Amino acid sequence: MPIDNERFTLCHEKWADMTPNERGRVCAKCNKQLVDFTKMSTAEIDRTHAEKPGICGLYTVTHLRN
Repeated sequence: MPIDNERFTLCHEKWADMTPNERGRVCAKCNKQLVDFTKMSTAEIDRTHAEKPGICGLYTVTHLRN
């Protein structure tokens, strides 16, 4: 089941240009950590969002509802 995308905003920074770290990447423009959610289940993503509201990340198209 896809996650509800009403809480997401599109980031125009390129993932490949960000500095890698243990959980994903760090954006030099906003200095936020972005989590690589692409290999996580919807339940894992929901749990991460509940623990860290407002966290940024990389998602697959199937994670998001249009």
